[in-house]
Amino acid sequence: ILAFTAIVGFLVDSAFLQTGVLRLGGSTLSPPWLIALWPNFISTTSENGLLSSLPRRPLLAGLLGAVGGPLAYDSGARLGAIELGSHRLSALAIIGVVWALAVPALDRDETDPEGEPERAGDDEPEARNRGRARARRHAVRAYVRV
Repeated sequence: ILAFTAIVGFLVDSAFLQTGVLRLGGSTLSPPWLIALWPNFISTTSENGLLSSLPRRPLLAGLLGAVGGPLAYDSGARLGAIELGSHRLSALAIIGVVWALAVPALDRDETDPEGEPERAGDDEPEARNRGRARARRHAVRAYVRV
C-alpha cells in the first residue's frame, strides 16, 4: 500500500504543480521529498499507527483530509518549502477537496468490504480490544522516546 500511495502522491502533487495550485521553482514534477510525505502519512493509519481507527471511519478520514491536507501544504508554504498558487484560498480549497477524497480512498485498501480492518485470527471482540490496547501502548512508548 505504501508504494501505491507514493505513486498516487506523485500523480496528485505533479498535477498540482502543472496546474499552478503549487509552485516549486518551476518544476512540473513532484520531487522525491514531497512524494515521501504521502506514504509517511498513510503509515500512521496502519494497525499500530496513531490514526489506526480511520479505516473504520471514512467520514472522519475525509474530514481529516479536508482540513489536514490544506494545513500541511499551507505550513510548507509558510516554511518556504513550496509556494501556493497565486490564488491562495482557491489552491487550499482544491487541496482540501483532493485530500478529502484521497485519505478515505487510500485507507480503504487496508479494510475488508464491511470496513473492518483485516486482522488474522481476531474475530472476537476481546481480541480486537487487546490489539487496540497494544497499539495504544506502542504509540505512547514511541511518543515518549521522542
